[in-house]
Amino acid sequence: MNKIIDTYEKYREPLLYVIVGGLTTAVNFVAYFLCSRKLGISPFISNGVGWVCSVTFAYFTDKIVVFRSKNFGWLNILREAAAFVAARLATGFMDMGLFFLLNTLMGLNDFWVKVFINVLVVVGNYLFSKFVIFKKPKTN
Repeated sequence: MNKIIDTYEKYREPLLYVIVGGLTTAVNFVAYFLCSRKLGISPFISNGVGWVCSVTFAYFTDKIVVFRSKNFGWLNILREAAAFVAARLATGFMDMGLFFLLNTLMGLNDFWVKVFINVLVVVGNYLFSKFVIFKKPKTN
C-alpha cells in the first residue's frame, strides 16, 4: 500500500494536471459547441469564447488543486493571475492561429482541428504553469 501512495505522490502533479486539463478541455469544447452549434455563432468567435471559459476554469483549478499554490496575498494573486493569463494568451494565440489556418483556410474538420490543437495547448500550458507561474521556491 505504501508503494501505491509513494507512486501517487511522485506523479500526483502531472496526473492531476492531466485530469484537470481534461476537464478544462471539456469546458472549452462545451462552450465552443454551445456557441457554434446552438447559438449559431461563427466557429472562429466560438473558439475564442471557449478559450476564455477554459482559461478562467484552469486558473482556479491549477492554482488550488494541481500546484497547491499557498500564495493568497493580493499582490501574489495579481502576479500569478497576470502571468497565467499572459501564458494562456500565448497558447491562445497559437490556438486561434492554428484554428484559423487549419479550419478556416484549409477547411479541415473543426472537431479534429480542436483535438489536435488542444493537445499542443495542454503541453504548453503545463510547462508554463510548472516552471514559470506556480514555480515552487527553491529550498536550500
